[in-house]
Amino acid sequence: MSLAYNIYLEIADISDGANTEESIGQFAVAEHEDEISVLQFHWGMTIPTDRLSGQITGNRRHEQLTIKKHLDASSPLLAQALTNPVPLECTFSFFRPGDIGGDGDPEPFYEIMLEGAKVTNISVTSPDVLDPANDNMPAFELVTFAYNKVTASHEPGGTEFEDTWTGE
Repeated sequence: MSLAYNIYLEIADISDGANTEESIGQFAVAEHEDEISVLQFHWGMTIPTDRLSGQITGNRRHEQLTIKKHLDASSPLLAQALTNPVPLECTFSFFRPGDIGGDGDPEPFYEIMLEGAKVTNISVTSPDVLDPANDNMPAFELVTFAYNKVTASHEPGGTEFEDTWTGE
């Protein structure tokens, strides 16, 4: 039983066809063919505090959001978005197992939406092909985004968070 969450990313005109057999072979997920499979996700915010008193000493700071993904049909388009920056709308959909036992169909439960997002870094990594431990491990890329606005929502709980990165 896997309790791992599946995450998919949709970006207009970039993620089309990213999750097909032609794009990523055996890793394709038919129900999400126009979304990017996110293998790893990192994002956060901080607020500066005095380490002795715990008092807040400044404004919150957004971190850039970084994902790990397969090299796929979206990879050249993301590189183009880095070299010719245009504002993107990115929707990350988080899916969890559909029942308590974890064997049901995955259900969407959390969403993060970035507005005015820009690709700020791309790093492609290929595992050492001479190391047997890396058998069947494909190349992947890390893609980092900055953004103007973020909205996060938890559908089942009916809760939402919204903030802008500008003007801090």
